Amino acid sequence: MLEKEEDGGAVGSVENPLKEKTETERKFLILDLGEIDFGGVEGAEIIQGYLVIEANGDELRVRQKGEKYFLTKKSGSGVTREEDESEIPREEFELLYSQTDGLRVEKTRYVIPYGNHNIEVDVFGGNLKGIITAEVEFGEGQDAVEFAPPQWLGQDVTESGVYSNQKLAQLARELESVSGVQVERQNVGAEFGLREGLSLLVEKISYDMDINNVTVTAIAGGSASGKTSKVAEELVKVYEGRALMLSMDDYSLGSEYVRRLVEFGEDINYDMPSYIDIDLLARHIAMLKKGIAVWTPVFDFKTGETSPKMRLVKPKPLVVVEGLFALDNRIVAQADTGVFVDISMHGRALRRLFRDVTRTSMVPNDILKYFAEVVDPMHEKYVQATKGQADLIIENEYNPNIESGNAGNKETQIKFQMTMAEADLLRMGAKLVGSFDQEDSYFEPVNKNLRERGESVRIRQENSRTFFTYKGPKENGEVRKRDRFDAEIDKVTADVFAKRYGKCVMELVKARRVYKLGNISVAIDSKILRMTEDGSESLPDHVEVCFDGNDIKDSDRMVLEELGLNMSDAVLESYQDLLRGTVEL
Repeated sequence: MLEKEEDGGAVGSVENPLKEKTETERKFLILDLGEIDFGGVEGAEIIQGYLVIEANGDELRVRQKGEKYFLTKKSGSGVTREEDESEIPREEFELLYSQTDGLRVEKTRYVIPYGNHNIEVDVFGGNLKGIITAEVEFGEGQDAVEFAPPQWLGQDVTESGVYSNQKLAQLARELESVSGVQVERQNVGAEFGLREGLSLLVEKISYDMDINNVTVTAIAGGSASGKTSKVAEELVKVYEGRALMLSMDDYSLGSEYVRRLVEFGEDINYDMPSYIDIDLLARHIAMLKKGIAVWTPVFDFKTGETSPKMRLVKPKPLVVVEGLFALDNRIVAQADTGVFVDISMHGRALRRLFRDVTRTSMVPNDILKYFAEVVDPMHEKYVQATKGQADLIIENEYNPNIESGNAGNKETQIKFQMTMAEADLLRMGAKLVGSFDQEDSYFEPVNKNLRERGESVRIRQENSRTFFTYKGPKENGEVRKRDRFDAEIDKVTADVFAKRYGKCVMELVKARRVYKLGNISVAIDSKILRMTEDGSESLPDHVEVCFDGNDIKDSDRMVLEELGLNMSDAVLESYQDLLRGTVEL
């Protein structure tokens, strides 16, 4: 009869005598799961719990493998151990398993033939999800020494003890508390610009790395705030070879999450904490801090699903965690430093628009609508709310002088305050493009003056169509050159975006007839009205000339002269610039 000491209660009797043998095995990490030839091998589900774990490595455990149940006693540690094992009835297993006090392991085992040996690949589940090891059992000790592993096997971790099943069972119990952690941080993080903030952050991290085996830095911020490219990736560069980055995006739940929302009649929302498996990320951080390598998920933005390929992440002195919710309690509890990267709503909207047009299959209309209806409200509710958890706040505001180039297009134009006879255009062979009734609304976000920064955000109603336009600062020169982004949007998107974005600061109504003449477009604006609180105010007619290239050519100058347009009379300001004193609506 085997008995457990008084602290855990009696184990109970085992009818079958324990079968004694000497176990010689080596344990490895795996370098590349894709290189394993499973050959149609089906995995066997294994659950086991530990009744006794001694400091010297002795253990007493129960295991279920398929429909069979075992009681096993192991003695010693390292490559060779004494093992006594006996099959037991299911009822006895269930009784003993209930006494394992959370010291449990779940895994799926794949037995891969390799030469004269079998390689047992263990894919752990439950709290240990992400750990994958391989074991090879040998008949003789010398056989174990001479074993030449396949290339897909990595580091031999037999002697480390970290990856023993009993150590992993103890870790699994520790990880139970990760999901329920609460953090009371009342930080009032100091705010700095990007360069100074990064410098201070590096100084803090370097100090922590001198006293910690593993230092964790959590970096949160709104979508397109620069938390990844400007902060997290920069830290990895600074600590090259000693740092790794975990992105929350990789822990996205994908279409299964969407299916659950649809099932319960809820709106699709990718910007809530529940879309991210934060518990799994938190457990992976805890594993890395313990010196355990983990296989992390990899999210594919093109498919909206987790990729079949996982990424092996080995522990390094610095772990950088970045994502919208990186200052969640479960992450902050394990972090030495919390960072919040701050940016205005205006900057987040533009960066996300320019980024997602190229990175995703979404069209501008859907990007803007989703931003206004979901991204920004969720940012305010879930992301901005964690700013108080930060030790350091880094301002990374949108810089129009640099970033407006991401708009992808450039306008080159001049304006003349005059009335033009359309007959002159027709005489020169111009083609009428169309006649349009335009209503232009210019917007300013809260606490930001775009006109002072040389920017403009406009929504135009043109006949039955609606357009969103962003323009960056003007470049110096004889013509007005600006970066520009245009997209047709629907009226619903225009309304929700305008309401979320800010206030209308100017409205213009005008009639426009557009002609194409060679490399230039000529727009004749008439019946121009500036809308005010008291009604409207009439403005003089204008002619707007747009050039196909980035510069005015000699041939363009000749056309302008023939039309009676003198460059010395050109106006380089936009309507918004010309009417800077408009009463706010």
